[in-house]
Amino acid sequence: MASIVVRQAEYRDLPDIVSIHMSAFPEFFLTSLGDFFLNQYYRLYIKFNHIALVCESEGTLCGFVVGTDNASEFYKDLRSQWFYFLLPVVLNVFNLRLIKKIVTRATTVVFKRRINATDSRYDKFNELISIGVCSAHQAKGIGGRLLAKYLSLCMNKGVEAVYLTTDATDNTKVIDFYKRSGFCLDKEFEQDQSRKMNVLVKYLDK
Repeated sequence: MASIVVRQAEYRDLPDIVSIHMSAFPEFFLTSLGDFFLNQYYRLYIKFNHIALVCESEGTLCGFVVGTDNASEFYKDLRSQWFYFLLPVVLNVFNLRLIKKIVTRATTVVFKRRINATDSRYDKFNELISIGVCSAHQAKGIGGRLLAKYLSLCMNKGVEAVYLTTDATDNTKVIDFYKRSGFCLDKEFEQDQSRKMNVLVKYLDK
């Protein structure tokens, strides 16, 4: 049986985290910003002491999970790194569609506490932002181990609940994954005027 370990992420893990993100989320907005931006983005979780865990199988990093106990503080930290949005703009100056997305999303980060349009009920909850597993380790329980460790960490810190946002359309596999771990649909909303999203919540006393 493979030796699997879930531990705190370190700066040396960033290249692998970025690589996993690129393969796990090829169509996502953050992926379109490139590996330099992603490296700086995931560095935030470590630098500002948000939650960043990685999973190793036989010494190979095969998955990660990131989140925060304080979404307002996280997006404040993200706004403080606004200049990292500039490189994708420069590199894609002739890609008008991508530039529009970058400007829209960056404006949201600058002027709102969250990227996703949730509400103040979630201020006291932990926000699970992303779980990624490399393709070679899909369907081997890595995501489940990462989620279990993440929830255990939150419970030990006395967090009342964990919430996340995920696509509502063509995303049954992911939604079912979280529901099997006790997450329930709490809210639906539209992001960027057309992308339907679900907010899932798990109360840690249940």
